[in-house]
Amino acid sequence: FFLNIKKMISFISRKGLGLAKSGKIKQADNKRTEQELLKPDIDIFPEKGQVYQIELILPILKLLGLVDIKTENVILTGDTDLFLRKDIFEVMNTVIHEVNEVRSRRFNPPEVFTATEVPFYDKPILDKTVKLIIEVGKVSLPMMFSMIARENLIMSPGFKIKNFETDLHDLKKEIVSAIFYLHLFGLLEVEYPGRFLTLSELGKNYFQNKPLNKTTEKGGITIN
Repeated sequence: FFLNIKKMISFISRKGLGLAKSGKIKQADNKRTEQELLKPDIDIFPEKGQVYQIELILPILKLLGLVDIKTENVILTGDTDLFLRKDIFEVMNTVIHEVNEVRSRRFNPPEVFTATEVPFYDKPILDKTVKLIIEVGKVSLPMMFSMIARENLIMSPGFKIKNFETDLHDLKKEIVSAIFYLHLFGLLEVEYPGRFLTLSELGKNYFQNKPLNKTTEKGGITIN
């Protein structure tokens, strides 16, 4: 996914990105960019499986100050050359830091730069999901939902049964966002079909400072 962020910058610089009259990305560009990006596994939640990656990447590029709108086009801003030269682990740390902080500051971009399909997570909820996975080792999604709901809702001092259904719905959306982005960032592994969650090797390195093999293997990427 972090490599796809770089690839998206390259795509915009080479081919441009136009907006429809609605202010959204044109459907043709949704499909065109998807064909040029690597295919991460985003099927942990079937209802989110058809999200175009451009809908996830553009909000992050806006957070980083690397895109804006001019007339009816998405344009690059800031020092994109410097960003493209960054090591992929530096990109990862920068992106995760910015997404972690987004709820704590004012961020009201145009709709095209808004993570509408999968809103950015609430950092305290993300922390609880990670803490639970570390403590248990392997957690099913139903177990994740029930344990965080118990702690955040049922055991909270202000718990009211009349608000439970609405509060549970809102909390579930927050948990889904946290797990989705953890998975998208490569920090979680998912065991199908039961959708059991564990920290990936990258996740163990990021959250627990466990060693990670960073040896670069020879390979190549074709960029049209």
